[in-house]
Amino acid sequence: MPLTRRQIYFRRRLAVFGTLAVLLGVGAYVPATLMAPLPEAAATLAPYSVESGPAAQVALPEWGASAIGAEGFGDRAAVAPEGAGVPTDADPVGLLASAGSAEALPIASIAKVVTALVVLDAHPLEAGEPGPVIATTAADLDHYHKQLAWNGSVRPVAPGLAFTQHELLELLLVVSANNYAETLVTWAFGSEAAYVDAAGAWLSANGLTGITIVDCTGLDPANRASAAHLLPLAELAMQHPVIAEIVGIAQGGMHDIGPYENTNPVLGDPGVIGVKTGTLMDFGHNLLFAADIPVGEHSVRVHGVVLGAPGRQALSDAVRNALASAGSGFQELSLTQAGQAFGTYSTAWDERTRLTAAADASIVAWSNTPVSVLVSSTPLSSAEAGARVGVATFVVGGETVEVPLVLDEALSEPDPWWRLTNPAELF
Repeated sequence: MPLTRRQIYFRRRLAVFGTLAVLLGVGAYVPATLMAPLPEAAATLAPYSVESGPAAQVALPEWGASAIGAEGFGDRAAVAPEGAGVPTDADPVGLLASAGSAEALPIASIAKVVTALVVLDAHPLEAGEPGPVIATTAADLDHYHKQLAWNGSVRPVAPGLAFTQHELLELLLVVSANNYAETLVTWAFGSEAAYVDAAGAWLSANGLTGITIVDCTGLDPANRASAAHLLPLAELAMQHPVIAEIVGIAQGGMHDIGPYENTNPVLGDPGVIGVKTGTLMDFGHNLLFAADIPVGEHSVRVHGVVLGAPGRQALSDAVRNALASAGSGFQELSLTQAGQAFGTYSTAWDERTRLTAAADASIVAWSNTPVSVLVSSTPLSSAEAGARVGVATFVVGGETVEVPLVLDEALSEPDPWWRLTNPAELF
């Protein structure tokens, strides 16, 4: 049957509005899909680890007591009775290894290191500065005869001689002259008793309560410390520019004294920079020492002490063995290299790129200190090549190293056809 006018009109309206609906739908769909935010892809991380070095075996003698530590490494609490010390620019020294007695033992002339630090605390000097001139008196001749009677180390003196503060510090630390130690503290504090009080206060203020000082020379065996508690003393001494300069003097000469040589038997060995010997015939030979050990492109400052060696040669051998074995316990670990892949980004539209280290990174590690790695990254939909999108955090002992992670190639957006044909990925 032919369509009625009403039916024709209805069908025309249906066609027009249907077409309009389709056009409107397409008009809304196309811009919506073309402008919809893209789904972000999280990086798929690759397993990554750093193998630590072998366990160190530090050679320390069985007799007496000994300890060795390094700035920025080891057990800090083991060397600081108060768990503290003066703030310094350097990393605090920690214990790497110890052997022998853990008791406080006679330190002999190592006590003169405390004497120097306490005097310089009360009467500061700058490196290279001579300081005030100090004239000797009849009292200094008494110091000489007293120390000589006690079989202490002495150098000649007479009333009316003139020494600078720096020169007296040389006689204290390099020559180890007991009588001039008394001259120095009498000038600085008025009496040895006043010095002992000042030394006790200084030790307490610097967290060195494991050290006991009863005179300025160390001749009294009641001057005592455990080996481990002497390590931060060595650190403080070597941080003072005047002391560091003086204890590095191998030999020299001085008016009214004559030529002298440093009593440190290993000074001049590779890396050794100080610090002080000490000998009591009823106890043995002691040496507080410091050395810089090269590790790859870095250097590690090591401090140590040997107490109660049966002879000078045994003392030298023990220190050299300790330094050599401790030095082999450090290694420069490569943490990563630039371009190392830590993961991959893969998008729904089949774009792929790698998450890579932006730079080389290494660290000095002690012994078999474990290395942990934590990788974090940002989910992405697109980014330029080289964009920083994450970080790899390496923890080695108490040290943390962060390495930026970047894209090695650009992560591009999809073309319009993919957007139009994958609405489920967009909405």
